[in-house]
Amino acid sequence: MDVEAPAAIPAAGWLPVTSETSDRTPPGLLGMAGSVCEWTGGRAINPSNPLGERKWVITGGSFLKPGSNALAREWTDDRSLRRPDLGFRIVWDDE
Repeated sequence: MDVEAPAAIPAAGWLPVTSETSDRTPPGLLGMAGSVCEWTGGRAINPSNPLGERKWVITGGSFLKPGSNALAREWTDDRSLRRPDLGFRIVWDDE
């Protein structure tokens, strides 16, 4: 599925990402809306609470949150948070 907007990519199940993966972002990234959501590199302000403190950000859809998508965001104080649908992504170019 090639989509124009990453928000339109629904979260997929727990699957390995291959060249056949159906969720492809406009720049060509695969698997960004399924399997696990991931930690970002730093803290940020939650736009829904712009006067609040900077918190750790978790981004992306996951198999445990079927209503989520590639643009889903969560803010947390707890960097030690662990759960089965939370990890990190490694991106590389096969060429």
